[in-house]
Amino acid sequence: MAKAKLTAAVAGWVQKKGPREKAQAAAKMKHTVYISRKASKLLWKRRVDMGVPVSRTIDDLILKNLG
Repeated sequence: MAKAKLTAAVAGWVQKKGPREKAQAAAKMKHTVYISRKASKLLWKRRVDMGVPVSRTIDDLILKNLG
């Protein structure tokens, strides 16, 4: 039952239409994500080779593929 309530709340939050503040758009949210060892190695390899932070790489991937 709790999962259904959470799904409904998130659906409402995502569908909410209205003016967005610049502060909210720039704000970061903390999430725990579990990834495979192979994915982790690729993220850190990119970090070392290109100097791009891991969090920015994940953010870019999410926005590009799910946005």
